[in-house]
Amino acid sequence: MSLSEVERARIFMLDLAKSFFLGEPSEEKCQAWEKALAALDGQTGFAPLDQAVRDLREYLAQTPLSALSEEYYRLFVDPFNEKPVLLTASYHIDGKNYGPTLAKLRSFLKEIGLVKDENFKEPEDSLVCLLDFLISLIYVERKELSRAQEKLLTNFLKPCVEGLSQALEEREETGFYRRCAAFLKAYILLEERFFLEGEV
Repeated sequence: MSLSEVERARIFMLDLAKSFFLGEPSEEKCQAWEKALAALDGQTGFAPLDQAVRDLREYLAQTPLSALSEEYYRLFVDPFNEKPVLLTASYHIDGKNYGPTLAKLRSFLKEIGLVKDENFKEPEDSLVCLLDFLISLIYVERKELSRAQEKLLTNFLKPCVEGLSQALEEREETGFYRRCAAFLKAYILLEERFFLEGEV
């Protein structure tokens, strides 16, 4: 199987975005992020994404790992947080986890033959799962599935990211994960351009 240059670039960007939200930060992750962002800085050809990359890179360069870990815990893990930031499409579309959106997604996934990794405990409509499903569809490389990619992006991934971005922007802190969401939001705009221009 040979992927096109655009497909390889898409997988790289989606994998990077997924790594931001897949578990807490670590020294190894930070080094990988710094390397990836340095390679992308000013190179995406899309101004909103270039700005998001620059913001993320600058913040990462001046923030210790301990602060990133504390932010991750505070936003996504802390059981005493009265308003945790949730990472599921159902929450951001339906206002609750395990809502109708998850049922629609499961039906859609069954239709196109995708199954969630059983080792991953989050529901199918979690942000990390949605990114992983899109990556899987790119690898499949069947032309008829480009429509499925667009549907996954438009109906599930985009509203999930927009809701997450808004939830993070409403918080007083302007930290790492708000920048991660801004990066992903800008990248989704570029994905939409790919579909519009027929590059997918």
